[in-house]
Amino acid sequence: TKLYVCDYEGFWTNIIYVKFDLSSIPSGAVIVSAKLRLTDRYDYSCVVEVHRVTGGDWSEGSITWDNKPAYDEGVAYASFTSGEPGWYEIDITDLVEAWVNGSYNNYGLVLKPVSGSSYDQFQSKESSNNRPPQLIVEYVEPNTVTTTVTQTITETQTQTVTETTTVANTTITETQ
Repeated sequence: TKLYVCDYEGFWTNIIYVKFDLSSIPSGAVIVSAKLRLTDRYDYSCVVEVHRVTGGDWSEGSITWDNKPAYDEGVAYASFTSGEPGWYEIDITDLVEAWVNGSYNNYGLVLKPVSGSSYDQFQSKESSNNRPPQLIVEYVEPNTVTTTVTQTITETQTQTVTETTTVANTTITETQ
């Protein structure tokens, strides 16, 4: 099975919708990098833009041209030119970071050809050679910082301030 992206001189257009589950990434994680990986099947050349789906959730089994959700046509988060068969890695770190930190809902991506830019095919998850679209995310889990300040005043008017900062299983205690 193939994923087609094309713009054939205004006669027809094919766009690709893909979605990845990011629920395993903890809230507050720092996204170091996020790469969309696609396998190009043929040596056709096409300029492809990556857009964010904005029009709500959708499912693979029910999406059609007539009910496809809207996408942010004004902002391309990345673009690339296909041409040679093989893997393509597209940096979408900023978009994945916005999904993880809650700035945007994750409704997926649209791969759209630039007008008049021809045609290409990419492997789908049903491909026999097991090269589906992938999202490779590198992140750092959030640190938990706890600060506790305690004041004790005794009869001799001695003041003790204890500050404890805990960062990722390391405890630092300072007493003044």
